[in-house]
Formats: sequence, structure tokens, C-alpha cells
Amino acid sequence: MAGKNGKPKCPLCGGALKRGKATLPLVRGGRVLVVRDVPSDVCGDCGEAYMSGPILDRIEELAESFAELDAEVSLVHYKAA
Repeated sequence: MAGKNGKPKCPLCGGALKRGKATLPLVRGGRVLVVRDVPSDVCGDCGEAYMSGPILDRIEELAESFAELDAEVSLVHYKAA
């Protein structure tokens, strides 16, 4: 969503989006994976983060690989494939 000046706006609150990094918690089957430093467009007003399709695909790959670990909580830093 873009504002009048063509800059991206947050679909939730209308705030300006800026390139940044986010922390993304995922819960699957009682296990938690926290992915830090995920490249995102972050709203300066509400803090909501938006990620592109390829980045979400990489997050899915990370989640699948960590499902094999016998850990209840895992913390990783995002790295492109």
C-alpha cells in the first residue's frame, strides 16, 4: 500500500514503512523458533513488520530444519540461503 507521495504505508495503521530488521517468533507443535534480524519493512508507528515472499520462503526452510531438533525453544539469526 502506498501513500500520496508513493512511499509504502502500513496496511494496519497507515504509518510510514522503513527498511529494517524484525524478530519473528514461530510456534509449531509446542516448539518455539525465534528468528532474529529478519529483513523487513517496519512501520514507524505501530511496529508491524512486513517481509517479502523470498524471505518468508527462507523462514519456512529454517522452521522445517529446526523441527528435527529435540529442543523446545530455538533462537537463530536470519541468513539468506
